[in-house]
Amino acid sequence: MENIKEIHMQNEVTLLEERMDTLDALVRAYNKYLSSLDTIINNNSSFQLNNIMKTLTELTVVLTIPTITYGFWGINLKFAFSRRSLWFVACNCYFTSNQCISLVLVKKEKISLEKFIKL
Repeated sequence: MENIKEIHMQNEVTLLEERMDTLDALVRAYNKYLSSLDTIINNNSSFQLNNIMKTLTELTVVLTIPTITYGFWGINLKFAFSRRSLWFVACNCYFTSNQCISLVLVKKEKISLEKFIKL
């Protein structure tokens, strides 16, 4: 009778070990799945951040030149054409139109940012 109980206990122990191995494999599979899901979420966030930074960089490049140019009119310097308002209006129209055209071209990606910087 004791041999039958020992054999039965050994079978139960073996069965429990097999179930533990199965559960361990499931835990490892879920861990791998969750880590890949975490990687996907991080990559998506990085992609969105890169798009935002690209847009901000393009705007900064386009707006820098007119800002510097308009800054000269705030300084008390005498330019050759500073007393004539026609020159100021002409320069203002030129830089504003240049800025708008640059924004449109960069947004439509007809020219890349690298080409725009070289212009």
